[in-house]
Amino acid sequence: MNKMYFRGVHGVVLVCDLCDSESFQDLEVWMSDFAENCDREELSDIAFVLLGNKHDIVKSKVSTATP
Repeated sequence: MNKMYFRGVHGVVLVCDLCDSESFQDLEVWMSDFAENCDREELSDIAFVLLGNKHDIVKSKVSTATP
């Protein structure tokens, strides 16, 4: 993404698909992109919110637990 989108940000909302394991894996990439492109030295003063969508599709839900 363009660095302009990250300038002066105070919060980040990440949305993942609970039925798609790739969506979970992409979270790490999205966080790395943000850390590389934001204009802040410290990320500790930025609010991060993780939203999972498709929670209502119980049969297809991907387990996040590791064996």
